[in-house]
Amino acid sequence: MMKTTFRIIDLDDPATNVGLTAATRELAMRSPGRLFRDGNTRLAIEQTEWIDRGDRWTVTRSVVVDAEATPGLWKIGAEAAAA
Repeated sequence: MMKTTFRIIDLDDPATNVGLTAATRELAMRSPGRLFRDGNTRLAIEQTEWIDRGDRWTVTRSVVVDAEATPGLWKIGAEAAAA
């Protein structure tokens, strides 16, 4: 069985500056978690595929599926929910 998750990442710091993991792209946009965004940061959506190994879930692939063309273009968190 395979599952797919999404999260927002900071393209300048994708290892530590990330949003919460969500089941859909839209939920990821509404769930920035502790993602810090300054004026010059471009965000992206990371899609991760997981496979059930029986005793644990393992990442099989993680790719950037979308990115902002310019910093600040996307609305995230409460702004995304209102849009």
